[in-house]
Amino acid sequence: MTGTMREAQQFSVWFTFLNFAPFIMITFLLGRPNAPLAVALSLFPPTAPGAMLLRLTAPSSTVPPWQVGLSLAILAAAGWLTLKVSARIFRIGLLLYGKTPNLPEILRWARQG
Repeated sequence: MTGTMREAQQFSVWFTFLNFAPFIMITFLLGRPNAPLAVALSLFPPTAPGAMLLRLTAPSSTVPPWQVGLSLAILAAAGWLTLKVSARIFRIGLLLYGKTPNLPEILRWARQG
């Protein structure tokens, strides 16, 4: 999707930030592990691994087993979907090498595949 490594690094910073969001909110997650925001972060795929681990290790936490299972199922489904969509985008983007796409073009590529 990007023409140079510099553009790729600028683009990927947003995904990296989502992975570290639970650690930025560590005091909140450890202090209130059963709050609605903590539960939502533990089910949202980019933040789920870190948030769920923090919730499970919190001293006052009682995470229901169904939330752990649901989190794992959502992560597996999101991983599979990400691989399928990125393969479509890569296949079409490889044919248009040298042209930097915009967001609507990328979404169109993901649908066309």
